[in-house]
Amino acid sequence: MIEPIRQIPAAFREIANKVNQLIEWANAFRIDGATQMGGTWVVTPTQTRRAGGGSDVSFWAKIGASPSKESGKYRWAYAWVEVEHTSAGYGGWATKSGGLSGTTSVDPARNVIENMSADETSMQGNGVNTGGTDFPSTFDVMPAPSGAIVRMWVVGGEYWFQYANGVDGTC
Repeated sequence: MIEPIRQIPAAFREIANKVNQLIEWANAFRIDGATQMGGTWVVTPTQTRRAGGGSDVSFWAKIGASPSKESGKYRWAYAWVEVEHTSAGYGGWATKSGGLSGTTSVDPARNVIENMSADETSMQGNGVNTGGTDFPSTFDVMPAPSGAIVRMWVVGGEYWFQYANGVDGTC
């Protein structure tokens, strides 16, 4: 709750009344599931999970094992869990208690870099032309690896992250 202005010189009373009116309106406005932290209203990703439309809501996530590949394209559906950084430096990432998650079939994550993959023999989102004469036939574009920590965004009710796919194979 924001506290109204109580003591103010007479010259500023009109402004104070307007500010107090704005404070009343602000206090009357609530978002379901929002919490107040230090006077600021915060909406966490769980409250906007299926918000629809574009979103600036983001959180940290860890990519799971065994992504599901789209046939004929370097695109995968990824399992993931929301994580939080619990200690300084590298490492220290832990699954967030009560956090969001998805599987390869329910709320999967998608890599925006892979969005450009029209097929397996064209320019890919990571900048590699897999259809070029210099691209070895024994190489493949790889999915984001299991355990990768990424920033996840809620976009149109879907989960998207950005990770530059590696390329691997045998010489």
